[in-house]
Formats: sequence, C-alpha cells, structure tokens
Amino acid sequence: GRSGDLVLMATELYCVCRQPYDSTFMIECDGCRDWLHGRCVGIAEEESSNIMSYFCPRCEPRTGPTKWKNLRKRMRTNYQDLDQGRGMAEVMTAKQVDYVGRLKSKRFLDTPCFETLSGSELTTSYLSQHGFTRPVLVEDSEGLELRMPPPLTIDNVADTVGRALPVNVIDVATQTTLLDQWRLTEWAAYCRTPAAQRDRVLNVISLEISASQLGKLVDGPRIVHDLDWVDLAWPHGVEGRPQVQKYCLMGVAEAYTDFHIDFGGSSVWYHVLRGHKVFYFVEPTPANLRAYETWSKSPTQAQEFFGDMADRCYRVHVPQGATMLIPAGWIHAVYTPMDSLVFGGNFIHSLAISMQLYVYDLEERMKIAGRFRLPNFEQLVWYAAARLARKEPAVGGPGQDRLPAPTLQDLPALVQTLRRWAGAKGHAENVPAGMVAGRVCDSLDAILRQAGIAPLPIPRIKIAKPTPVKLKLKVGAQKRDAAPAEDQWDEEEPLDHLDDDGPADDDDDDDPADVPSEAEDDDDDDSFAEDDAADGEEDDWQPGKSKPAKAKAKGKSAPAARPTGLPSAPGAPAGTPAAARPVVKKPPKPKAPASTSINSRIMKRIKAHKLA
Repeated sequence: GRSGDLVLMATELYCVCRQPYDSTFMIECDGCRDWLHGRCVGIAEEESSNIMSYFCPRCEPRTGPTKWKNLRKRMRTNYQDLDQGRGMAEVMTAKQVDYVGRLKSKRFLDTPCFETLSGSELTTSYLSQHGFTRPVLVEDSEGLELRMPPPLTIDNVADTVGRALPVNVIDVATQTTLLDQWRLTEWAAYCRTPAAQRDRVLNVISLEISASQLGKLVDGPRIVHDLDWVDLAWPHGVEGRPQVQKYCLMGVAEAYTDFHIDFGGSSVWYHVLRGHKVFYFVEPTPANLRAYETWSKSPTQAQEFFGDMADRCYRVHVPQGATMLIPAGWIHAVYTPMDSLVFGGNFIHSLAISMQLYVYDLEERMKIAGRFRLPNFEQLVWYAAARLARKEPAVGGPGQDRLPAPTLQDLPALVQTLRRWAGAKGHAENVPAGMVAGRVCDSLDAILRQAGIAPLPIPRIKIAKPTPVKLKLKVGAQKRDAAPAEDQWDEEEPLDHLDDDGPADDDDDDDPADVPSEAEDDDDDDSFAEDDAADGEEDDWQPGKSKPAKAKAKGKSAPAARPTGLPSAPGAPAGTPAAARPVVKKPPKPKAPASTSINSRIMKRIKAHKLA
C-alpha cells in the first residue's frame, strides 16, 4: 500500500467512516484504491513500512488479508501505553506471544472446581446457606429468568448498537488494547472475514450495552439482580451509577484473554449465546493471590504462564446455551475455540465483601488506571453499607431477616475499611453527600455486638515526636529557660475517624489529646466528627480533616487561656503549645489568672525575681 504525503481535498470523503482527510495518517487500499484513516483500520504509521500489500476490511473477503513483509516481526502498537504517556518507540517493541500454543502444551485439572445447578436451584437462599465461593455452571438456562435476544450475527449487533460506536479491540498476540481505534462497522467486517484469511487474532470483551437498544433485549439472571448492590443500594436518580451489568463479548476462533481478576473483585455472570468458551480457573487462596500480584508486577509477565505458579489450575468447558457464574476474586483466563458471541455482566454483593475489598486494595497498590476499574466503587460500598445498617439493624430479631452468615462474617472487615476511608485523604471525599460516615459505622458495630463478634482494630498512624521548643524569657540581664511539660506531646495519634468504639489508647498518661476511653464518652463525645454527627451537633469538620481534641481529660483541669501579653513569635511551628511559644519582647504586667497552668507559673517566677 502507499501512504503519506498526498494533498487530499477536504471536501472529499474517504475511509470506512466516510469522513474527509483530517491531517492524520492514512493508508491506501491496494484493492479498491480508497484511502483509510489508520485509526479506523488499526494500522499505525510506523507499521506501514512493514506492509507489502494493504487490503481494507471491505476488500479482504475478495483479495485476502493484508500481506506483511515479516508477520512474526510485525510491531504492535500498545495504545494503552501511549495513553499513559509512554513514547511510540517504547510501545512499538511489544513482543508477540503464542498464548494459545503455550496453552495447548499444558496439562490441566479437569476435575470439577465448580458446582452444577439447575436454574431453579440457584437462589439467594441457597447461596446464603452454602456460600458463593466456587464457580457455578448452569447448563440449561430454564429457571434462571434470563432474557436473551434471538440468534444474532456481529452485523446484527453493530446495527442495533450503532455502527459508528468506537469499540476497544484487543490484539491477542500482545494482549494490548487498541483504544478507540475501531468502530463497530470495522469490527463486523473483520468478523465476516474467514478465519484462514485473518492476519491477526482480535478480541472484544468490554462493549457495555446497558444504554443501547440491544441492552433492552438482554437481562441477567434473577439471582444477579437479587444480589447486586447496584440494583439494591444505589439511589434512583443519583448520578454515577456504575454501568457494568450488561456486556457483549465477541471473540473469534483462537482468541484468548490472559489470567486476570475482574475489577473490584466483582462476580460475573456469563451466558454463551453462540459458540464455545473454555475457562482456566485458579482459586483465590492467600498463596495464589500473592503469586498473582507478583506475576502481575513482573516485567516478564507475558513470558510466564501464571497457571504454573499456582497450586492448581482447573479447566472448565462452557458450551453454547450454558451460563457460568464466577465468584469474587477467582483468577481466570478464557480461550475461544470458535467464533463466539457471549453476554455477561459484573456485580458486587454482600456474600463476598472481604474479597471485594481485598481486590480493590490490590488495584490501588498496583496503580491500575481508573478507566480499567469498577466505576465509583467506594460510593457503591458506602450506599450498600448504609443499606445494611438501615434495613437490617439486628441479627435474627423478631420479624427481621437474619443476615447471611457470609455477610455477618465479613462485617468487621467492612467497618474497618469504612473507618479508614472516612479519615483518609483521597477517600473521605467519596462518602456520598448527606451520609454521616460515623453513624453508618456505629450502626454496623451495633450489629456486630448483637452477634457477639469483635470488631477489627483500626490502623493507627505513628507520627514523629516533635522537638520541644524552649521558652526563653528575658528578665533583666538574665535568661531563664522553660520547656513544655513532658506530657504535652503524644507518641501516637489515632486516625481522625476513630470513634468511641475504637481501640483504647495505648498510653497510660491521661494526656488531654489521647483518645477518650469508654468511661469518658459522655465528657468527650465531641472529639470526633462521627460522634458530633450522631448527636446532631453542628460542626465545620469535613471528612479527611482533623478536629482538635478537647483539652479536658479525666482527673485534670483545662489549661487557662494564654495571657494576651505573651504574643507568639513569628515562625513558631504548628501545634506548639501556646505556653511554649518563644516570646519576642518583655511581657507587660498582666493580672495573673487564677490557674496552675505553665503560664501562671512563669508569671509568678517573674514577680518573685522583681521582688528579690
């Protein structure tokens, strides 16, 4: 094909998108002589020098695929890396891996790692009693209350969703994503091409269709809606509702998706409308999860087969018409032996809270880009926690539903995480507007106390002990030094979001800034923002900002106000006690307050010196 420096008329239409020349790279088809935008057909300018004859998607059924000078050495563009700021020279070095060939050379356990149930058996009562910790295969969709469209082709999908819609296409040989480089019309043309004539194997697994006409023809199993926090807890009319419930997955023969955990630790429903899928499952044991994190961070990840690092790797076939439900955290790869069309979706629920929070923290540690994560995950967790606290305030009380054992078991981890988020920068702002974080946590703690379950400790922040600033008073020609009292500083400071039910302070010195004990709750109930909100008190405190603790403490009187005649010196460090700030001039003769504070003791010493 020829490409490059031709001056094209701006009014003439080109390419499969039927748009004019826009100063970006274009390539000429050697079949129809039409010019095509590189972004529309997935060809980078740097790749064009490696092409012998280029044929567009419309000509390939007649002419055959594009001919490359050296297909094995063809460079693939990782547009995900480009979007993250890496240079073209770096991303063009992505190595091709024969994932499918490697897969076929391995041996796997075909012993069932899953449960086989009928659609009518798969209910919330069953999962609440037996748990949802292993994959579930439903071979017949009858009883699932699943809604699927009639048999579809990829062209039907493109017509229903919109042929101009951009779609993320994965290059299987490099497991890289060509972001926004294809439209559905080009993808449909690619899928029409006979398998023997496709120059590369591509895959589409992230086309969300909830808002499309096709989405109206698709609905997940009833069990998913009975569990999904998005359906149960996200308020109607509130913006930001996660759109992850309906996906259309279109894979051609020999497509493969390497091992991964679905975003946010979400569970998955997966129905094969046409074709066949093969899953490779690794159970999320602590050892396997550690191995997965190590593998995911490895620079040689593509050359290492994760199944070899796990203790067991199971193979599960999902035929046409079958439905698979994958629990939270299960590490899996997917192979497509024939052209397939699948509908599925993700859901977060109350039967796997700990695992979902673990995977979310794992994504934080790995710094996964936001567009590859479950949208508004933290807000969803807050809404679900508020629902648990409001709708199910007691465990097994009269006339109330008992919380499922898996949910009750995970509540301590949920409360611990919520308290950490409520006081952490970057997380506190995700508390939904109008929600009182401390009240939600206190209500969940009350459920735990009723059930006799101890809460998990709240992490404490260790802060450096500041160097005391000596107070220098100049009296006559003499200088007297006074250091602040030893108990003016704390070794530890608790997180701002600790409340009265948090762990007791480790210090025994009754310091005024220490966390109040349960015996002092009545006196110091305004030391934390959650307590203020729960008591209905107004306060300027916002999540993520510290609020000064009261000076009043058990067995001590509050220090008197600092005399106005002792101004602070410029540059005194923040947090320095008022009485310990350097004085810049000789103080006048104020009337000493009736107090035993350090200020009054200093004034007495000044007076005694003058009398002497």
